[in-house]
Amino acid sequence: TTFTKFVTDYPKHALMPKALARRGLSSKEVRDLPKAREDFTRIAKEFPSDEAAELALLNLGLIHMELHETKEMIAS
Repeated sequence: TTFTKFVTDYPKHALMPKALARRGLSSKEVRDLPKAREDFTRIAKEFPSDEAAELALLNLGLIHMELHETKEMIAS
């Protein structure tokens, strides 16, 4: 909930991609894969040059693999 509050309260903050990445990792850990995928996709689209984008793309690929989404996994 802390990361969600940060994301909601500070949408233009410089640490937004890192907050999304941490929230995505937390969601993935508790097996909320759709929520994790949403955060990682947002990082990849909105912050492609941030260092968190590499983590996001890797985790998107792993999530797609777990969900048997081969085409999306390859694209990630």
